[in-house]
Amino acid sequence: MAKLAVVLGNTHIQWARWGDGTWQAPQKAAHAQWHRLLADLDPAVTHVLMAGVVPDLCAEIYQYLTTATPLAIKICQLADLPLQGCYSTMGIDRALCAVGAIRLCGCPVLVIDAGTAISITAIAEGHTFWGGAIMPGLRMQLGSLAQGTAVLPRLDIGDRLKEAPQFWARNTPDSICSGVLHGAIAGLEKYITVWQRDFPSAPVVITGGDGDILQVHLGMPYVPDLIFRGLEVLC
Repeated sequence: MAKLAVVLGNTHIQWARWGDGTWQAPQKAAHAQWHRLLADLDPAVTHVLMAGVVPDLCAEIYQYLTTATPLAIKICQLADLPLQGCYSTMGIDRALCAVGAIRLCGCPVLVIDAGTAISITAIAEGHTFWGGAIMPGLRMQLGSLAQGTAVLPRLDIGDRLKEAPQFWARNTPDSICSGVLHGAIAGLEKYITVWQRDFPSAPVVITGGDGDILQVHLGMPYVPDLIFRGLEVLC
């Protein structure tokens, strides 16, 4: 029984096929290019697991697959996951990343997911949701400064934030990068400090599309496929 997992984030769609006890070579595309995943729907695939935080797109893909293919399709819900104490509107992406971190590191564990938004999710003993926080992601912060002001430029992250910008910047682009990156890092370091005070030996794991940037500055392990590791509990 071959499976395909489809994950819809706020900005991108990702998918991967299950094989040899793991998800094989996850693919990634912009929302408008979601049809690219159909190339991985060969006759061997019989089941599709879907998880998403964009309801309209999730419904569109679900409707297409149910009408155009004979596949068995399951949309992952919070109740499907081995977590305790989650609130009802918790994003399925946060929950899946938490499950992936538990499978990788055990619990307690703290997960920092650097996507369109940066979410912080703390899991205590017994797979119990301890709490967390959500803040604008790095790209969202850069975009909002350009959109909400008259003359500040729109900057592309590129490799600009992987090399720590000068703290006391002396031009506008560097000032924006300094504020966005050092501000985000300072906030995350505070959460990590409080976490390590309450759970001194518990690990911290980073994931998400911009997680590699945070990993450079925070020094915590970066696991880009963490959400797929969470989906393994449904295989």
